[in-house]
Amino acid sequence: MEDDFLIECIENEIESSNFDFKRDIYDFDIEESKEDFLIDVMSFANSHANGSKYIITGVKLNKDNSRKLRGINEQKIKDGADYQSLVNDNIEPNIIIDFKVIDYDGNKFGIFKIGSENNDKPYLLSKQYGKLQKGYTRIRKGQKNEYVSRRDFDIFYKEKNHDEYSSINLKGIINRNISDTFEIKKFENPVDLKKAQTIIENLYKQINDIKVIRSSKSTIKFGNELSIEQENIDTIQQYAKENNIFLTEDFFDIGYITFFSIPYSTTNYYGNESEKKKYKMICELSETISIFEGYKKFYGKISEIYYTELAIQNNGKKFDEDIEVTLKIKRGILFDLDNFPIPCESIIESVIYNEIIEKYLNIEKNYGINEYTSKYIKNIPVIPRGVNIPAIGYSKPSYDSYAEYFKEYLKSIIDYEFIVEDEYCFIRYEQKNIKPNEAISFPARILFNSELDEIEYEIKTKYNPNIQKGKIIKKLKEWFKISKLKVAAYIRISKKEKEVNSISNQKDLIDYYIKDKEDMKIYNYYVDNGYSGTNFDRPELKRMLKDISNKKVDIVIVKDLSRLGRNYIEIGELLHSILPLYDVKLISINDNIDGLNDEEDSYLLKGLLNIYNESYPRDISNKVKTALTTKKINGEFVTSYAPYGYKKSRYEKNKIIIDTEAAKNDIWQYRKRLKQERNSRYSK
Repeated sequence: MEDDFLIECIENEIESSNFDFKRDIYDFDIEESKEDFLIDVMSFANSHANGSKYIITGVKLNKDNSRKLRGINEQKIKDGADYQSLVNDNIEPNIIIDFKVIDYDGNKFGIFKIGSENNDKPYLLSKQYGKLQKGYTRIRKGQKNEYVSRRDFDIFYKEKNHDEYSSINLKGIINRNISDTFEIKKFENPVDLKKAQTIIENLYKQINDIKVIRSSKSTIKFGNELSIEQENIDTIQQYAKENNIFLTEDFFDIGYITFFSIPYSTTNYYGNESEKKKYKMICELSETISIFEGYKKFYGKISEIYYTELAIQNNGKKFDEDIEVTLKIKRGILFDLDNFPIPCESIIESVIYNEIIEKYLNIEKNYGINEYTSKYIKNIPVIPRGVNIPAIGYSKPSYDSYAEYFKEYLKSIIDYEFIVEDEYCFIRYEQKNIKPNEAISFPARILFNSELDEIEYEIKTKYNPNIQKGKIIKKLKEWFKISKLKVAAYIRISKKEKEVNSISNQKDLIDYYIKDKEDMKIYNYYVDNGYSGTNFDRPELKRMLKDISNKKVDIVIVKDLSRLGRNYIEIGELLHSILPLYDVKLISINDNIDGLNDEEDSYLLKGLLNIYNESYPRDISNKVKTALTTKKINGEFVTSYAPYGYKKSRYEKNKIIIDTEAAKNDIWQYRKRLKQERNSRYSK
């Protein structure tokens, strides 16, 4: 039961065949109250109304439908198992109920849900209970619990005959769970454009700073003279112009370099180090700009597309197969697959091999929802491969061959048939089979040009002669405040870290981040002071993980991922196993990771960052050792204290000089010792 839906019901619903309101929760210390509970549950389970039914306690509903939100007496609240046990012991067939207590407007409200899966009517008492006789039954009609009539029994048995077939409905997938509504989202751009621009600007600066020492053309060199291709020059100049980046007059001057290529081998370059370095950096800059512009354009177009995730669910008691599902959507709203952006030449190979399209179009694995299985074998195109040509070398596939593969592969993922008419578009696909109470996701996400409020559907199956029709509506936006998300602020600093990662700095950053987030509040700060990130043996981290397992936390916020740790295996388990298990989201401020809104692609970035964080301590350690060894070789003094007779220079770092005061003492000691030896020799 979703809290936002229940709060809306508390505020706006009236008593009907689907809703009932009680001033207080049932008092199980009083037998009459238990009888009332059994009657209410039985009545709603027997109701002819479609959908789930709800008994909301803690609300006083007046005749004019105005209401007073009183809340319930917390001392009367029982465990959900107690309510279910009373129903199981006294009503047949079994009725499944769901009980939940929610906090709203400073009060607690108890909600009993009698779900639509309870369709084995009629329900009646299996034995005498108090004043209620065996066989007693009631039915909810409008605002009252009434006696069951002959006509009601006719309807029950008609529905029972209908239950000999499958009962398949369209469902939405929200937060990886089945829902009676669907949710519309927009694709997001996973590329950190600002970070990429910073890298490009640094390359410009480094090239500007290179001073080329030109080789003499008289120098004997093998091969042909090398020059920057005009296409690369145009790419670099155009980007610099658009972003106001200064280029020196000799920016493209690479001196005199020659190259010599051998088939099936590497290309050899001849020139001095400054020439070769500048040439390679210019090539790297041009390639980086092309990749950046390609991803910027590609993801820019993708981020304009809306999508939803859908599934079908069999609420009936019978297995069925050859399921044909058809959706009806207004023309113009459905996205035309022919308009899906094709990556440019600089990135298309990367997009294909990194399976980026699968991550955008496939429905991710969900809890309790099985994956789509086609009736037919999919015709999946083969990725273009390069070939080795004798005497020439390796030949890459052409861009056109990659683009054609991309289009064909796109259609193989979107395993739908599209039918376009004057006013509507129809999406059709076939599912091999479905079991009772099974939910199966669609072949892929449905794409749209804009948002829509409802989707009509029609489902035909092999064993059900009736065409099952209906519509599913979009999830309503939140019109009211929901209880705030509880934030665990995790802070860590090792013994060797500097002020930039101080506890106060991390705390201030997290506080500033959530300052304007009205849906968040700090649950607790977890501070590990003086602990390394190379392992999880940290007291405050353990305390936080315990609170997560006890479902006291909704979000974990850190300054950056390195605060959680630098061990790739342990961090990977935390991100991909522990947090999802308890539905806890992660926000890493400096890494621009937002678990509340991120697509799954961002976890690739998390993994890369984790690898970096793990290698960082080892890398720093090796760099420090290398630096110290180099200083020693160069005659520099690197230890903390100078030996006796010397002192550290005040003006030159890593240099020691003679300590004159100590030297005087040394001379005095030496003369004293010499005199003692002389006197000893004479005395003999």
